[in-house]
Amino acid sequence: MKKLVCLLTAMILLTLLPACAAEEAEEPPFLAQYADWYEEDGWYVACEDPAFAAEGHESADFDWTLLDENGRVLLTGLRMDELGDCFYGLEDGSDFAAFRTETGWGIINRTGAVVLEPQYDDVRDFDEGLAAVEAGGKWGFVDKAGAIVVEPLYDSVGYFSEGLAAVRSGGKWGFVDRTGALAVEPLYDSVDYFSEGLAAVKAEGKWGFI
Repeated sequence: MKKLVCLLTAMILLTLLPACAAEEAEEPPFLAQYADWYEEDGWYVACEDPAFAAEGHESADFDWTLLDENGRVLLTGLRMDELGDCFYGLEDGSDFAAFRTETGWGIINRTGAVVLEPQYDDVRDFDEGLAAVEAGGKWGFVDKAGAIVVEPLYDSVGYFSEGLAAVRSGGKWGFVDRTGALAVEPLYDSVDYFSEGLAAVKAEGKWGFI
């Protein structure tokens, strides 16, 4: 019985070894020249500087390179912010991503085309085809062609839902539509997003719907 258990164990281990070897071999060969890298949704962000491996390094001290799944260089000179970010995909599996250089955040698409030049303090995910961007402490929205559709005029913004997004100005919340026009004046202390034609709003300590 003991021999049978040992034999079965050996067979299981032999079955697992090829899978483990295949998993270890998954690193694309074009990354061999880089000191460090990470992957997100088929994009690769890598640092080529050999000094990166030195003890006590800071990721923000180095330039990073963006590559596609075939190893084609899309962007160079990416720089990490104070949170250690210089790249992230916009929406799960999206063909768009935000990237950061010394001049700010921009947006690139899967083909490698820069659709929004790196000039913003922050970039958020696309919702209903529009992404919130921050410039000088004010927020607005751009579309997937990089065109500004809502000027960065607001202290804070929500995300688009049913064609409307919450915006805060002068300490009060209202809503803008996809053209940037104010659909609801900033009159409320707090608001929620629209769902089935209604949004919860708070004024003078009381909640209601519009």
